[in-house]
Amino acid sequence: TVVHRLDVATSGVVMFARGGGAFASRFHEALRKRRVRKTYRCVSESPPPLGVLEHWTRQEAKTGGTTPRRHEMFPLRPEDARWSGDAEALEATFSREGFKRCVLRVTRVDALARDDAAPEVAFRMDGADVSSTREKAFHDLFECEVELVTGRTHQIRAQFAAVGAPLLGDVLYGGSSLRVGGEANAETHQMPRALDEDDRLCLQSAAMTIDKDRIDSTTPPHETDGRTFEAGKPWWRR
Repeated sequence: TVVHRLDVATSGVVMFARGGGAFASRFHEALRKRRVRKTYRCVSESPPPLGVLEHWTRQEAKTGGTTPRRHEMFPLRPEDARWSGDAEALEATFSREGFKRCVLRVTRVDALARDDAAPEVAFRMDGADVSSTREKAFHDLFECEVELVTGRTHQIRAQFAAVGAPLLGDVLYGGSSLRVGGEANAETHQMPRALDEDDRLCLQSAAMTIDKDRIDSTTPPHETDGRTFEAGKPWWRR
């Protein structure tokens, strides 16, 4: 049984519970109380700021057209308190009708060296694109590491886009296409669209740790307590 999920086109660590049951319930409770530490890697087209990013989010209103609904990000208001660092107290601390709080921490931002990039990524660093409909040249891409504090839909993708650093491959939030075989036409390039199985997104669930120090002493121990589950090398690296 899959006990959590990743966004479409995101690679990396996924937790399964054999037969469901006790571990699935335990893991869901750990997620609810933010006792699971999740680290992501990604590649952005501009460097995001290091440190904590905080926004309010809500899903775009329906327009009646075919454009998919994105998750909008809004800056904190002057009266909003900043996150204190206590993950478990976050939900109780922040509330705003119709919105949810998004918090993540950018812990590393490095320029991605061309020699380290997979061919489909290195190609863009030369200034060429697999699709003739794009004129933008890519010379600088940035590999980032992110600690996800809240776990909202599209959170990293939408928050990075909100600070001007869309993820490579994320055409829904303003990133450039890494679609297998290129885009069909120029119009497809210019319109935000949902990702599908032919898209490649530079976003990986890199590691997941069930935080042993935060588990209630009344909860029976489990072999996964305190363990870190790590993904391998991300697909965008050679």
